[in-house]
Amino acid sequence: MALPDARWCDRRARETGARHQQWRHAPRRRDAAIAGLGIALLPAFIAGPAIREGRLAEIDVGHRPEAEFIYMAHPEGRNPSAKLRAIADHLKKSFGDPPYWDAVG
Repeated sequence: MALPDARWCDRRARETGARHQQWRHAPRRRDAAIAGLGIALLPAFIAGPAIREGRLAEIDVGHRPEAEFIYMAHPEGRNPSAKLRAIADHLKKSFGDPPYWDAVG
C-alpha cells in the first residue's frame, strides 16, 4: 500500500488547525510510522513484527494502555456446551499465555 507523502498529511492539518493525523486503520498507522510520518499507538500484534525487525521502536510516553480481554458469553446458570468449551480451549491454546504477539523472541 502506498502512503501519502507528508505534504498531503500536513494539508489536512493546516486546513483544520490540527497538529496530528488520525487513522483508524492500525496497519495504516503502522506504515505511516515506519515511513517517518510520526508516532502511533498500536496494538502489539500489529507493531510487534516491525519492532522485532527494527523498523519501529517502542517509546515510553509515560502512559500504558489498559489491558483488553476476550469474553465468551453463555446463558447464566448453565454449564457451557461442549462446543463452547472446545472453542474456548482452542482460542486459549492458539493465543498462548502470554499471547504470541507479546512473547519475547
